[in-house]
Amino acid sequence: MRGLRKLDIRRRGSGDDGPMWTTTSLRCPWCGERFEALVDGGETSGEYIEDCPVCCRPITMHLDVDGDAVRLEGGRDD
Repeated sequence: MRGLRKLDIRRRGSGDDGPMWTTTSLRCPWCGERFEALVDGGETSGEYIEDCPVCCRPITMHLDVDGDAVRLEGGRDD
């Protein structure tokens, strides 16, 4: 996977058992533009595709949740 970007995020929440949303800034591995990604730290680890809001190309996101630490990796598969 090229253009991999790793970010360590600490959970922020409303104090209840609901979603623990936070935003993080990523750089698109295709066009290089920065954008904000919304992360639900209450989710389990997994992989999903999110399109770049600038160039609309697909970015493969890997979400790793380990206790209070949340790591988001984004890259491209080519």
